[in-house]
Amino acid sequence: MDLRQGEALAGYTIVRLLKQGGFGTVYEAEQRGRHGRVAVALKVLKHEMSSLSPVVATRFVNEAKVAASLETSYIARVFNWGTPEGEPPVGDYWIAMELLEGEDFADWVAHHGPLDLHEAVRVVNETCQVLAEAHAKGVIHRDIKPSNIFRATDVREAEGWMTKVLDFGIARTRSVAVGPTGALGTPGWIAPEQANSGEVIGSHTDIWALGLLAFYLMSGKSYWSAFQDDPAADVFQFYDELQRGVLPAASERAKALKARSLPIGFDAWFASCVNREQRFRSVELAALAFARLPTVEDIDPHDVSPVPRAPKRKVAPVPPAQAALGNQSDLHPPALGTPPGIVVPERVWHWSSPPDFAQVARGYGAHGVTVTDAETLEREVRRALRGPGPVIIEAKIDPAVRVPASDRFLTLGEARP
Repeated sequence: MDLRQGEALAGYTIVRLLKQGGFGTVYEAEQRGRHGRVAVALKVLKHEMSSLSPVVATRFVNEAKVAASLETSYIARVFNWGTPEGEPPVGDYWIAMELLEGEDFADWVAHHGPLDLHEAVRVVNETCQVLAEAHAKGVIHRDIKPSNIFRATDVREAEGWMTKVLDFGIARTRSVAVGPTGALGTPGWIAPEQANSGEVIGSHTDIWALGLLAFYLMSGKSYWSAFQDDPAADVFQFYDELQRGVLPAASERAKALKARSLPIGFDAWFASCVNREQRFRSVELAALAFARLPTVEDIDPHDVSPVPRAPKRKVAPVPPAQAALGNQSDLHPPALGTPPGIVVPERVWHWSSPPDFAQVARGYGAHGVTVTDAETLEREVRRALRGPGPVIIEAKIDPAVRVPASDRFLTLGEARP
C-alpha cells in the first residue's frame, strides 16, 4: 500500500516519500518517544511482491537480519523490522533503518566525476571493513556496486562524509556450491561464479566486485565494454566478456575508454581482484594493498590464492527432442559465455542469443510448466536480463512434477526443490 504524510505504520509516522522502486518504497518517518523525535528511513515491501513470491519476502527480511548483526558504523543501521502476522497473515514487511543524507557513488561519480586516490582509498577501506566483518560471520554480500555504496553526510567526520554499505538482501552463507538460486547479483558487477550454477560463492566473490567498484570510482566508467553506451545495452555480450573474454589491464581499458589515468600499481591490484583464477585471500589484504598505491607496484604472491572450484560433475546428455529448446544443461555449470536463463524443475535453459520464444514456451509444457503465452515469456525474459532484480513469471505447475503445489510462480533464475 502507498502511505501518505501523517499515516502510521508500526508506530512510525510517515513524513514524506523518499524513493519508490519495483519491489518496495522508502519513506522518511519518525517515531516519538521519551527522548524526543527519532527520524528513520522506513522501507516497505510492496504487497504484490510479497504475495507473488515468498523468496522476495525472505530476502527482504534477510536484509534486516544481516545488517542488524553487523557492528561496524559503515552500514545503514537497522533499528527494527516487522512481518505480517496472523493466519491469514495481515500487515506489511517493513524495516526501520538509519536515515542517511547524501547520495550513492553511482550518482556521486556521475554528478562530480571520478574520485581522487585519497577518496578512493577511503571508500575501499571503509567498504572492506564492512565486508571483513560480514565475511568473518560467514556472510557474503554478492551485490557490491556503486549504487549500493553510499556517500553519507556526517558532520562528525573530518571530511564531512563517510561510506555506508547498503542492501544485504541477497547476502548468503559463504563458501558453498550454489545452484541457480545462488546466481544472483547485478550484471556488470557479478563474478563469474555467480553466473555459473553449481560454483562456489565465497569472500572471493565480493573481492571481484571490489575491483570493479574501485575501477569505476577512479575512472568514472564501467570496466565492461558491453555497458559503455547504455547500462542495459548488451547483457549477452557482458556474459561472454565475463566468462571467457580477455581481461585487459585496467590502465589499458581506461585509456580505451578515454577515462582518467589510473595510478601506478593499480593494474596489479586490479588483476588480483578481477581474476578468474586467483584473487586476494581476503578483503583486508585487498584494502591494505590498495592503500599502498602508488608507492607499491607489485602484489605479494602470498596475498593471493586460487579461486575455489566446485567438484566437477557429469552432465546428463540432452535428448534430441529437447535440443530445439536451446542450450541446456543439468543444474551444474552451464556453458561458458551464456547468461543465466529460466529454471524449471531439474532443467536450466540459457541462451547465447535470444531464442525462439514461441518454441521455448511450447517446450515448457513438456516439462510441466506452462507459461501464459510466448509474448509474456519474451517480455519477462528480456526485462529480467536488463533489470536489477528478479522477475516473476506466472506459470501453471503440473501436479506430476515435483514442485510444491503452493508455488504458483517461478522466479527467473531460481530453482524449486
